[in-house]
Amino acid sequence: MQIRPFLQHYQPESYIHTEDAPGLLDCALGTNPFGPPPTVLEMRLRPETFSAYPPIDAADFRRALAGYWQGAAPTITADDFTVGAGSFGILERIIQLFLGRGDTVLGYAPQFSDILLAVNACGGRYIYHPLSPEDGYRFSAEGLAALLSPAVKLVYLDNPNNPTGQVIPVEAIDAIAHAAAQTDSCAVVDEAYGEFMPRENSAITLLGKHDNLMVVRSFSKGWGLAGLRVGYLAAGTALREAYHKVDSPFTVTTPGLLLAAAALQDASHLPAGMAAMAERKTRLLACLTRLWAAKTAPATPIVMLSAPKGTDLFAAFRQRGVLPAALAGFATLGPQQVRLRLPRHGMEHLLQAVAAIEAAM
Repeated sequence: MQIRPFLQHYQPESYIHTEDAPGLLDCALGTNPFGPPPTVLEMRLRPETFSAYPPIDAADFRRALAGYWQGAAPTITADDFTVGAGSFGILERIIQLFLGRGDTVLGYAPQFSDILLAVNACGGRYIYHPLSPEDGYRFSAEGLAALLSPAVKLVYLDNPNNPTGQVIPVEAIDAIAHAAAQTDSCAVVDEAYGEFMPRENSAITLLGKHDNLMVVRSFSKGWGLAGLRVGYLAAGTALREAYHKVDSPFTVTTPGLLLAAAALQDASHLPAGMAAMAERKTRLLACLTRLWAAKTAPATPIVMLSAPKGTDLFAAFRQRGVLPAALAGFATLGPQQVRLRLPRHGMEHLLQAVAAIEAAM
């Protein structure tokens, strides 16, 4: 069949594992273990919600988003937003918009590995600034900016970072967006885990300052709505109009729009979840003796652990009843690293597994 020659022998390697894991403590995918807000669970949807096509402009939902952002970004309006099928669905559209065969995306490593797969699948080229393990994989704006050139079509940043859970200060994003403008590059900030950092640290607060900035958010993580596949893009007029050239209508369902809007009405769900995550992460980090954690923010639900080379850390956790995310597909990482999403229940089990792994090293 006439599959593109480039893809005929291309084998993507994702961190997502689809095998059943009965009896294992699930610390793999980055969903919210506390689930969605009560405002979502209390919703009652009318029959026409399911039988009619979604509103093509999602106007009510975009107005709800504008209201949610007014405190942190007072100049934001509903017109600044576009909806899409989860943050990754939007990121795939952005890649289609900017990349042809051989075009370059600049990132840093480690970061969300499926972006690399999407770039490769369209024949693009992904280059990165490697973060230093000796410095805890701390983000370096200077190291990333040094690789900018007119050949770079997109600069990709995930904030908070996946897999480390560290938060990049908005001032660093500001500086990178400015530097990218000098090379006519677009800066794309993936804030899929953005609900776990202050809204004031979002790149959405920079939109009026940078014409080359696109910010992508999701309801899958902090809002606990991964099953709905609701995401949104915030960008200036020119980039939004360009994005619509590769977008499709009806990418988000009507139930998804209504339930996501209901989630925005709950002011207490996110702070409570962040406090619970911070307590769990503090306990985990305090117990480490031979494993070590990359730089991470207190309230993000994920953390990356490393072991000495030669250790299959994914297998070690599985043998002790815990399912982490394997990171072999992430640039610069290997089997000696895993990502853990902190659980709602079973924290003692996780701590016991860590202790047993360290005792065996």
